[in-house]
Amino acid sequence: MTETETKIFSPEKLDELSSKNTWAIDVDDCIYDIAYGLHSYIKQNIVRTYNSIAQHDPDRQAIVQTLSNILKTQNITIADPQKISILELGSAFPPIVRTLNEVKNSNFFEYLDQFYGDKYDKIEPDTNLVHAFSIAHKKGININIYTNGPSSPEEGISSHLQKILHQRGFKDHMIEHLRKKTYDLLMQIRDGYGKPSPMSMQNFFKFSGAKPEETLMADDSLQNLKTASDFGVAPIWTWTSDQKPIDTDIEIAKNINAPRVRKTGAALLEIALAH
Repeated sequence: MTETETKIFSPEKLDELSSKNTWAIDVDDCIYDIAYGLHSYIKQNIVRTYNSIAQHDPDRQAIVQTLSNILKTQNITIADPQKISILELGSAFPPIVRTLNEVKNSNFFEYLDQFYGDKYDKIEPDTNLVHAFSIAHKKGININIYTNGPSSPEEGISSHLQKILHQRGFKDHMIEHLRKKTYDLLMQIRDGYGKPSPMSMQNFFKFSGAKPEETLMADDSLQNLKTASDFGVAPIWTWTSDQKPIDTDIEIAKNINAPRVRKTGAALLEIALAH
């Protein structure tokens, strides 16, 4: 980033964010600013996959009943637990993951490669994101990734996360480094507390060795950022949609002092250079 480029953060906010020694980055959010309607494509595949299971699996009655019970305890209403819509997916997704784990002992994220299908090759390189991670790593920043999909623990094996990083332009050595620094917060749903629960955040701090007051978190979910902010984490709202956020979300972001950024890679690069 050159001096002639528009700065994303105010000087005061940049001072705050660049002082943090730990990053917690939701890497999936970094791809939704790309064309091809990837986000919508993934949601459609998730809905299609779940509805097929709920309607045709031998244990479909138990699946629907378990999901209904979980939704009820969380005060979530959907029209038909056997046929969810894309609009309902936002609130229903964590209960769905928990349901399939309880009834089928099934990790829903095993389907993630199917959700992306042939769209992985549509993910474009992001030199800003790659440079941001490289500079931060060289400066000793503790970079941690969390994702809603699997990251293979075995060196050289590419799962969801590794495919995304490769398509974004990361070199093999950085992909291998980040493999050890990847944490799937949402997987804790099987224990009844996926993100953004406080217990989920506490476990992340144990995993990363991070101190909340020394950490920044970039995520598109204000619920996650609100929980992180309550711990003392500096939040960054990665709003990558062309549409204007709803007023209630804007108010939440204002209350937790979370700047809204359009390009995650460019924002992180500005922070890394100022560190």
